[in-house]
Amino acid sequence: MGYQVLARKWRPQRFADVLGQSHITRTLQNAIEQDRVGHGYLFVGPRGIGKTTSARIFAKALNCPTPIRDGEGGLEPCCTCHTCQEIAAGSCLDVLEIDGASHNKVDDIREIREGVQYTPTNGRKYKIYIIDEVHMLTAQAWNALLKTLEEPPPHVKFLFATTEAHKVLATIVSRCQRFDLKPIEVPTIVGRLHQIAEEEKVLVDEEALTLIARAAEGGMRDAQSIFDQMISFCGGTNEEQRIHQNDVVEVFGLSSSSELNHLTRAMISNDAVELLDAVHALADKGRDLERMYTDVLGYLRNIMVFQLSKEPTRIVDVSETERVQLVALAQSSASIVQRLIDGLMDDDGGVRMTLNKRLYIEATFLRVMRDAHAVRVDDLLAKLRELEANGRLNDLPRGNEPAIQVSQIAQIHAPLVQPPPPPTATAVVAQPMAAAPPAPVPPRFPAVDQTPEPIAAEPPQQPEIITAAPLTPETAPVAVPEPSTPPEQPAPAPPTHTETPVSLQAVRTAHELWAHLLSVHGESVAALRDAGTAIGLEQDTLLLSATAEPSQAIRQKAAEVGSAHTPPLTINWQVDIPLKRKKTASSEAWEAAEGSEFVQSLCDLFGGKVVDVRG
Repeated sequence: MGYQVLARKWRPQRFADVLGQSHITRTLQNAIEQDRVGHGYLFVGPRGIGKTTSARIFAKALNCPTPIRDGEGGLEPCCTCHTCQEIAAGSCLDVLEIDGASHNKVDDIREIREGVQYTPTNGRKYKIYIIDEVHMLTAQAWNALLKTLEEPPPHVKFLFATTEAHKVLATIVSRCQRFDLKPIEVPTIVGRLHQIAEEEKVLVDEEALTLIARAAEGGMRDAQSIFDQMISFCGGTNEEQRIHQNDVVEVFGLSSSSELNHLTRAMISNDAVELLDAVHALADKGRDLERMYTDVLGYLRNIMVFQLSKEPTRIVDVSETERVQLVALAQSSASIVQRLIDGLMDDDGGVRMTLNKRLYIEATFLRVMRDAHAVRVDDLLAKLRELEANGRLNDLPRGNEPAIQVSQIAQIHAPLVQPPPPPTATAVVAQPMAAAPPAPVPPRFPAVDQTPEPIAAEPPQQPEIITAAPLTPETAPVAVPEPSTPPEQPAPAPPTHTETPVSLQAVRTAHELWAHLLSVHGESVAALRDAGTAIGLEQDTLLLSATAEPSQAIRQKAAEVGSAHTPPLTINWQVDIPLKRKKTASSEAWEAAEGSEFVQSLCDLFGGKVVDVRG
């Protein structure tokens, strides 16, 4: 007899040999023992987990003349009688195994309908039809079988197996007992591979078997086929030919746990250089990049489980070496790991469709890593709440309170300028110039209401006679102007530095002066009313603020208004273009954000504006 592959040689022959499907085997054993066997059974599940094998064992148990008991008392076929051996060899006339992919027409179903009329031979109880890949039958073929399946002869049983139950007609499923087989766990597959290795006298490492079991993705047949291939590649008959983990990695292009640990550690630590080096090393070794993308996502999931679960080894099947690595990575931020998982899951479909997988994976990993480590608004708010709870933000402004008063800015940036004493009913006090600008400026327009009787005051000094030292309000001379003419202003002292502090008094004077100029010139300057707003006044220069670049005509008109004033004024423009808001949220979200006292406090604290609202 020629060589027989491991998947066929080690195919289960009894219910006890079917691993990981105890809910199926126990139900079938009880049905036989209690004589409650139905006429139709549908076995559903992914490839290589025991669908057709369970159907064969069930057929042997139904027709075995001398069944036995297993260790738990369940019925088992003896596997030694003539009937069991014929069924195992596929030569039994009463157990017919049909491939649904190649026998899917109405003519094939017509042959089955004709055959069910004949009773089983050799004194057997049942005539059994096993149809594999039953979802491949056409709708016409199903309709031809429908009546026979619903009311078959008492000696006929139908056993169906499929990997795609959603393609089977609902009328067929409703006439069968459905059994969903689940993928086999990694430790269970590793245990069976250990048994096979001992019987076949093959030397293999535990890590290699674990990697084979993971590559099988829950399929026992796939695991045995991979193991068979590794025996052919390495030999495994002596220590020199022992099968190691690296051998499995090289043959199947898989990523080892150490390589996945290196790559994920770079992403968690936000190390772009290490990340690119890790991807480069895997690509140069010929790793399956699409599979590597899935493995990285699964490795991050394992880290998340170790961070959140009290018993992670109950959920994640890992070796002791991997457990130590995962425990170390689980000390990192749980939020960063969750963001990495979310980002990779969002782009999971693109890696299958792209032509340049390496470029796609590198760009995706870098972007997801950058986004995961970016400062989020939630993090900022949480940090501010923490600081506030610890009493470190007692001066945080609330509601509509200004973040920093203008007078506070003036105290920070320049020496304190004492305000001038209030004038009497008939006298106007000449304001001295302070050494540090901006100094308080008296009104520059002639509309000064004078009283008819001036109060006696000290003789006025000439305006041009000003010393370099700043004068104080107590020593400043008082000028008694003529009732009909305004006093002549003293020449301003040269500024001692170029940086001008913000003064609330200066801003008010600028507003009053601009309003006076507009009222004097009337409708001729109507275009200037909405063009800008006065924000500052320094000596003979008036500063206007605009949200858009003023036209040449507006600038020229403003210059004419300034030159017509006595003394002449220079008008400068400051253009503040507002930030464009992003329309990524609804108007309700914008209103909620702009109306929030806490958001307004943040804007005041950092000197910013709300430009986007998300969520």
